[in-house]
Amino acid sequence: TLAALMRLASVLRHEFHGPVVAITGSVGKTSTKDLAWAALAASRRTWANERSFNNEQGLPTTVLNAPDDTEVLVVEMGMRGHGEIGELCRIARPSIAVLTRVAEAHSDRVGGLVGVARAKGELVESLSPNGLAILNHDDLHVRAMAARTFAPVVFYGESHDPAVEVRIGDVHLDEIARPTFRLHTPWGDTEVHLGVSGRHMVHNAAAALAAVAAAGGDLHQGAAALA
Repeated sequence: TLAALMRLASVLRHEFHGPVVAITGSVGKTSTKDLAWAALAASRRTWANERSFNNEQGLPTTVLNAPDDTEVLVVEMGMRGHGEIGELCRIARPSIAVLTRVAEAHSDRVGGLVGVARAKGELVESLSPNGLAILNHDDLHVRAMAARTFAPVVFYGESHDPAVEVRIGDVHLDEIARPTFRLHTPWGDTEVHLGVSGRHMVHNAAAALAAVAAAGGDLHQGAAALA
């Protein structure tokens, strides 16, 4: 039954010609997915997985449930071991990959942080040269994944390294820790006011907005939607 579900989703994905944004990472992937969905939906008809439906059952179900008029598909990818993200990529065939962070989640199953990075990096390895990898420059393990893809790479983060094209600046928190920041991107600059609390959400929002612009959405409308 599971094999049939995955095969059906793969066939339907073959008939979909819009961008597919795939998001993974040890932490932040669900938040980044939700932010990308909200920001993209401001200018394009977008579909994404509910909650954390990010495995070999949830991802095919997401693809199969996409409305016929969907323009952009956003999928979250989780893993418990090596090869699982690669299998999900063979179904979803992402055109844009977002990597948030590498941390200890599931590390006991894959051989520590190095194993987590190797498993998560299956996403960027799946990209064609016409795709795009959006990588967190502030995470050493994610930054190193640039060497594992034939696709162009866009780095995001707070570093002033010239390689960081999507740069976070002027971060401020209000009285309930909702961030405001400036985002500098190859697609233009924008002010971002988040409606969710937590400084860590700044990186998630930056990655989401980079995906919005890369998928042909409106950066400024997307930023406004995140308020």
